[in-house]
Amino acid sequence: MPLQGFFISRVKGAWVLAWFAAAAAWFVGAFHLSGIWARFGEAQGGETPIWLDVQPFFSVDLAMAAIGNIHTQHAEALAYTSYAIDVPFMLLHAGALASLIAFGVRQARAGGILTTTLFCLPWIRLVADVVENALLSASIAMPAADPTLLQVASVSGGSKAVAAGLCLAAAIGLIGWGVAAKMASRS
Repeated sequence: MPLQGFFISRVKGAWVLAWFAAAAAWFVGAFHLSGIWARFGEAQGGETPIWLDVQPFFSVDLAMAAIGNIHTQHAEALAYTSYAIDVPFMLLHAGALASLIAFGVRQARAGGILTTTLFCLPWIRLVADVVENALLSASIAMPAADPTLLQVASVSGGSKAVAAGLCLAAAIGLIGWGVAAKMASRS
């Protein structure tokens, strides 16, 4: 794929750092400094804050309780705002993971089907996150939450966690492989 080759040949460590810094800055600025993160956790959990979108494979009962709390506290607008703020973070995080994999591929001088497969992981994570947020938003918009939607949202949330973990493991493995190859060629 020409685009992958173009991307891989240009990704340096500074680009990886820039992508992760941008994602972290958005997360901290938009969620934490604005107070939305704390308010949304309290709206979902009541006395004990919970955040469904950071819990992989949450139970339907937990999701129904959280959505019930959102309705009880009339925090629907807060939920939609939180999910809307999450969209730029999803994109930045996917870009950060893709750049990390590109850096690892470049260091290891890997190619072929391995690279194509690894480049799918950040986008699988992105799609899973979008599906999860869309289903949670739809469940909040409905008068009664649909357990099937919440089960799919839970699986989607778990899928994004697995994809993110695989991205990090792949990047660490590739970077280690590249470093080991460079050290072996010098001796």
